[in-house]
Amino acid sequence: MSDIFQDTRDPEVSLGQIYTGVIVQPPITFRSMMAVVIPDMHPDLVHHNVKWQARDNMSFPQIEDKVLVIFDNNNDLWAVAWWPAERNPMMSIGDISDGPPADCVDGDIWYANVGNGIRWQFQYNAESSSPYKWEFVGGSDLEVDATADYTIPNGWAAAPAPRLTIPRDGDYAVQSFLDWTQAVSNNDIDVWHSPGIGSAISGSANLINRSTNDGVATNRNVTTITGTPVDLRYWMYGSAAGVVAKRRYLIAKPVRIT
Repeated sequence: MSDIFQDTRDPEVSLGQIYTGVIVQPPITFRSMMAVVIPDMHPDLVHHNVKWQARDNMSFPQIEDKVLVIFDNNNDLWAVAWWPAERNPMMSIGDISDGPPADCVDGDIWYANVGNGIRWQFQYNAESSSPYKWEFVGGSDLEVDATADYTIPNGWAAAPAPRLTIPRDGDYAVQSFLDWTQAVSNNDIDVWHSPGIGSAISGSANLINRSTNDGVATNRNVTTITGTPVDLRYWMYGSAAGVVAKRRYLIAKPVRIT
């Protein structure tokens, strides 16, 4: 049986009414509640314990953000949407070949899948003076090696291996390693090696000037790489041939990319 008074009396609150509010106390965790002022009700009345829903796994509402709130049938207040003055940093995941997310803001984090189990993490630095504003935070090295003997000819030479493919333009820390033997001991034989970028020689090369029968050398520099692979290169000049490259490898890690 219905109760005519309960059926016809005005509700204590306007259930379902959506109000515009302002956040005066933001949540500090995803399980925390916020505090909101609804100016149309009272500009000084603070509503505490307002429930809200996260929009991603990183962004939090901030103080003075605008918010849409609604009372449920228990008179509890819920924030159903919030609008920050500017977007907070967020986290995204994608393939390195697809590039970083668009419309990025300072502090955004991007996890890039490079392939072969390698993932790189970058953070966007809007204030960087570099054209490459996604700065490397962490991840594994790219590495390629070769073990087959290679006789180094006179002059600059790019060995047929190893060659390292760089997945995206940017500044990279490149390290090279060369283990070599000298069949004929000769004081006039110099061996250089350096990471090479395309047809150019990159950075400072290491000079090895020895008369012994073998040697090991490494080199590391930061190089801007745009659309070209990295080759291991050598310089050998002398009155006798017979310098043979043994094991050698290239290692690269990004510093910043675009």
